[in-house]
Amino acid sequence: MYIVLVMLCLGFLLIANLHLLTVYRSSLIQSRMSALIIFSFFLPLSLVLPVSIRKQIENPGFGSICFVSSEVASPYFFYPLSITVCIAILLHLGTIAFMIRVRIFLESPSPPQVL
Repeated sequence: MYIVLVMLCLGFLLIANLHLLTVYRSSLIQSRMSALIIFSFFLPLSLVLPVSIRKQIENPGFGSICFVSSEVASPYFFYPLSITVCIAILLHLGTIAFMIRVRIFLESPSPPQVL
């Protein structure tokens, strides 16, 4: 579960960085990339440690695979995942609104210029 959450955080970080750089020409994430990468490793750790400390891990008895029950997985995996997806959707909707606004601005007739 930890590796999946780390990959989710790093993937979201890279996609948001690419999105902000290409669409808005903003280097907000790029300038803080080192700190955000470290944060991307510690945030999932803060979600996995309570499960490990409370011993809510289930071992089905075969191999070295460990599972968590659905009651435990929801607050520690699915809720953060849904928050990440909602943020990504809002970012894309904001981008669409930005692109529509720019398109309307470029297609509007410009007033005559005074020389």
